Amino acid sequence: MRMLRNTYLTLIIASLLLSVSPASLSSVQVVYAEEKPSVVSPDLPKYPPIAAAADVKGSVVVEVDVDSAGSVVSAKAVEGHPLLRRAAEESAKLWEFNPASDGTVSRSASLTFAFVGIQFIESTESRDESVYVPPYRMEVTRKIATIAPLTKVNGKIPEESCPLHSELMKLDVVPILYGLPVATMKYSNDDVVNLFRNAWGKLTHQETYDEARYKKFPYSNKTVGGGCIAGHERKAETLYCPKCRAIEIKWRKKHPNEGPRIVAVISGG
Repeated sequence: MRMLRNTYLTLIIASLLLSVSPASLSSVQVVYAEEKPSVVSPDLPKYPPIAAAADVKGSVVVEVDVDSAGSVVSAKAVEGHPLLRRAAEESAKLWEFNPASDGTVSRSASLTFAFVGIQFIESTESRDESVYVPPYRMEVTRKIATIAPLTKVNGKIPEESCPLHSELMKLDVVPILYGLPVATMKYSNDDVVNLFRNAWGKLTHQETYDEARYKKFPYSNKTVGGGCIAGHERKAETLYCPKCRAIEIKWRKKHPNEGPRIVAVISGG
């Protein structure tokens, strides 16, 4: 009885196999998962200057095609701000991936470039800072310098001597004062009243900071004038005379309420 049942099952399986034609077997497709390329060397993108100036930020998605050797053959931005797209595409073209292990002619990947925005740093040089986040993300921040540098010659700041004291000047970083100096009020001597005002002014006059600086410590340079339009720089490199600086410190101790007087500041950054 048991042998009969086994024989019956064998006949059923054989009939099923015979019912499948070779043509139907050839139509069966085997689907393999596409090999995703691994990043070997990501390019560090540049933050577009016009986008940084306008404080434009956001992410750009770039679709890339990669050949069997790992080089990018095409890159197209499919999402993102128009001011950021070109920089992302140009950077994506320079990415390098691993060679295809199975001989695949072309592979694809979706890269994301996140332009974070601008940050102000206490430095004399602005720069782009990029952070790679595997597998396909790059974050870019524009670092804006807030210290105005002195002009260099062959990579060095030229030495100068104080014309007043003939002493070698030293390098310092000091605050920038934006605005215009306060003008001293004077009257024309065209009538008796103005003549009296000018005479009284001379009798009661006390030395101002600007007068003392011009005569006694012209190269102290504890501050630097930045004009009437305020920029993003808050400090500046400057050369100063140590003797002038010492004289100014003593003068200001005797005149604690005196100092640079600035008006008409316009914000520009």
